[in-house]
Amino acid sequence: MFSISKIRQKIIQWSATARGALWAYPDTFFFSRSAYAAKVARVYEGTRPFSHFVSTSILVLVLVVVAFSPNTVPLFAIQTDSFIEGVVTGVDQNGNLQTLSKVSPLLPTAIQLEKDISELIYEPLIRYEQNASISLILAESIVRVQEGAEYEFVLRPNVYWHDGMLFGVDDVIRSLEIVSQLDDNNANSYVQAVKQMAWEKTGERSLLICTVRDRAEIAALENKCTGVSGEKPILANFLELISIKIIPAHLAGDINARTIDKPEPLLNRFPIGTGKYKFAGAEGNTITLVANDKYHGGKPNLKNVQFRLYRNETEAVSALKNGEVHGYATSSTENLIDVKRYPQLVAQTSPVLVNQYWALYFNLRKTPDGTPIGPAFLQDVNVRRAISAAVNRDEILEVLSQIGKEAKGPIPDTSEFYAQTAGWYTYDQQRAIQLLEQAGWVAKGRDGIRLKDGARLSFKLSYVDNLDRNRVVEVIKQDLSRVGIELVPEPRTLADLTTQVVTPKQFDTLLYGMNTFIDPDRFELFHSQQALRLNLSSYVGSEETVKIEEGKKVNLPRVDRLLEQARSFDPLLAKDKRKEDYVKFQELLAADAPVVFLYHPQFIYMLNSRVKNMDLNLAAAIEQRFRSVASWAL
Repeated sequence: MFSISKIRQKIIQWSATARGALWAYPDTFFFSRSAYAAKVARVYEGTRPFSHFVSTSILVLVLVVVAFSPNTVPLFAIQTDSFIEGVVTGVDQNGNLQTLSKVSPLLPTAIQLEKDISELIYEPLIRYEQNASISLILAESIVRVQEGAEYEFVLRPNVYWHDGMLFGVDDVIRSLEIVSQLDDNNANSYVQAVKQMAWEKTGERSLLICTVRDRAEIAALENKCTGVSGEKPILANFLELISIKIIPAHLAGDINARTIDKPEPLLNRFPIGTGKYKFAGAEGNTITLVANDKYHGGKPNLKNVQFRLYRNETEAVSALKNGEVHGYATSSTENLIDVKRYPQLVAQTSPVLVNQYWALYFNLRKTPDGTPIGPAFLQDVNVRRAISAAVNRDEILEVLSQIGKEAKGPIPDTSEFYAQTAGWYTYDQQRAIQLLEQAGWVAKGRDGIRLKDGARLSFKLSYVDNLDRNRVVEVIKQDLSRVGIELVPEPRTLADLTTQVVTPKQFDTLLYGMNTFIDPDRFELFHSQQALRLNLSSYVGSEETVKIEEGKKVNLPRVDRLLEQARSFDPLLAKDKRKEDYVKFQELLAADAPVVFLYHPQFIYMLNSRVKNMDLNLAAAIEQRFRSVASWAL
């Protein structure tokens, strides 16, 4: 057994030994004649040039492994308290990186970056959720005066714009006024609805918003809603239509129908909202937002959110792999399998976006003298039904890595308004063959394509040229060839498809994605009055009915009448009547087959595993991936 003095002596000896080793380590390892470094140097010197070759080969091998191995975490991974998002903006006409010139939250836009920034900076009064529930955002409460026609909104107190000004009723009114003044070129469904509304201030934090039969008639009235006698017209999805973003009135003086889509207004270049993040600036290929310290829902965890711009998806995904960005969102499945091979990355998929669907549209438009714009045989309903029955939606979803769900009509099967028994022409190859033979396409040429009166059953399909769309088109092409139909792919750029195909309705058939209301209202998509707008097929229902207008009987498509009527019913008290009309509408649409419904999409969010607390459960669009951003952490 050691005594205290012996233990002390041992500790002193060990300390002296350790001190000596530490004191002598430079000579031991580097500087003395017998140092290890000197011995290695003499061996290296004596074996040249072989030693040069070996050391260089080892260095190159290490660098290659580090750079290209999917199982190696990047050496230069981002180490910052800023969240960096990769966004593809493309290139301009000169081949330079496309930058963002404006953010205009009141205007419909196809630019994803503009949607993303709007989502973080601006907010609506309410948000209409995919399950038809209402989330209060800038509104503290809603008083239902008349369902579908008149509501009083009470605003949240102590909400501030990013410049420190207090948010209030005047901001809501100014935003609605701007939207109501937009011309038809900028008018989507939300804009058209606001044009049918009026509003009046009822208190320091409250206002009425109502529908009106004629806004011109109430122009001279001080009280636009309460000053009007008689029952107000109903818009069944009023609350969804009113969920537009709100902008600050004190900065919107130069925003109007002419300037709203231009970078001229200061607010469009330096957006100021009430949202979780504030615009800080743009430099080079990076746009920076900073946390709103005074956000009414509490300060977000992340100090900054940055958007880094890239020319194409290949560059954006490469930046994600190399640790240059934390996240990248896309509707494309092109890089999904590759990204999953990187242990530092995760790929999450959104819920099925039931308010969106992809479909194949037949061009049924005719010239004034009745000549079809598209192939004449597409006017035959049995040919359209056959094409719909020939397409295997399961094969389409397979090439899309099962990212999506089959769409059986314009109203998703998750909705209580979906018509299960509508008789949709879903995949059935034998049925497709029978329908074609009934239509007289019996003979076949040497190439297997059906013939009728010397004409071949062949048509073009226009679409955006990218990997996913090419895969979908290839499936459709193969499916149709099996029943004797030739499909000729016609890939185009997005800009070309929009300006040269969709807008002028110059196509045989069109592969296109469509956004819809969460509400079952499909007036803009299938009413004959919308044939030059969102009714992409220029569809006119085949079955007619009679409507009384100004005391006279007027014949019109029954589909039109059902769509008009269903949107005018009280959404609560007349829900059963709405269901009846929408079920019948779907039955007529299925029978006429102007559209081949394919699938509801999902989007993919690829993230560095350092990102915590991200939740896509409430996302109804790609930009809504930021719904939970306040709680994200790195």
